Amino acid sequence: MKNIQKILWLGLLVSAVGCNSGVFIDDYLPEVPVVQLSETDSVARINFKSDNWDILNIYGASENVWGVVCDLEGKPDGRNLPLENGANAVIKLGYEYCNFRVEKRNGRELCIYAGENMNRSALDVEIIVGNEYEMKSIPVSLAQTSKYEVDSIVYDWKSLLYSDNTLEPDYSLVVNNSKSDQPTSWHFTPLETSFSREVSFRNKDGVNEEELYKRFLGTPLPLVVIPDFVDKQPVLGSTKAEVGVNSQEIKTSIESDLAGKEYVIPPGEKWKISVYYMIEQYWIDYKLYISIPSTGRKRTFEGKLYSKGLYDFCIIPEKIE
Repeated sequence: MKNIQKILWLGLLVSAVGCNSGVFIDDYLPEVPVVQLSETDSVARINFKSDNWDILNIYGASENVWGVVCDLEGKPDGRNLPLENGANAVIKLGYEYCNFRVEKRNGRELCIYAGENMNRSALDVEIIVGNEYEMKSIPVSLAQTSKYEVDSIVYDWKSLLYSDNTLEPDYSLVVNNSKSDQPTSWHFTPLETSFSREVSFRNKDGVNEEELYKRFLGTPLPLVVIPDFVDKQPVLGSTKAEVGVNSQEIKTSIESDLAGKEYVIPPGEKWKISVYYMIEQYWIDYKLYISIPSTGRKRTFEGKLYSKGLYDFCIIPEKIE
């Protein structure tokens, strides 16, 4: 569809040149500029010799650019391209993680304002201007903008949901002392002391926005401090995770008071000993403040952090027949 659109416009350009033969009109744009915009050179003003032109179309050289036609206050007014009869407008445009706008406030000037381009390459577009006799294409290239840096992350402690009463089975064993007249014992030795803690950043609706974070902050994503819990109270210590990552694992260790504990099985009894992991998990809302130091541009991302990890063992001995 995109290629058909370009072919149609090229056909119209050729047709317009042919129809112009023998008809004198003011050349509204004798020299067509090549516009290149960046975060440091973000505005282009194109001056026209006359006002006998309209904005006819705007399309991406290789991407489907979206656009919304607005009035001069920037409010959508339901119009579509092409504009006619010298109409003025503000046109807001973009593609994925890029945005820019085109403004025609009078017939002698066209202004192009670059916003942000967090895509992986420059965005190239064509702005078609003209009248019933002649059309011209103005090429515009919007360079990539710098990545943001993290200023701070702020947690909303009032939103915290915390749980530490979930058990997950590790293993179980049977100690059979039923045929002995002497007690026997079993000592608990953890099979592992290093475990993975699950951490996930999502938006408040639970949607994975990892790609959004990568576009604005780059890869690898920066580390931020995440809450730990000591005696069931949240603390901000040294534990860090990659902000925005939908699913990641952080290595943690358990120093349990149960390690080495002795369990005595009386003579004539059979015991089943079950070992469980004690699970600690929480959900908390956050705001991430980011900025581009060179331009001063700032943004705020909001989301929800989820963490699930082991914090101790639970041992349940029971006499069985």
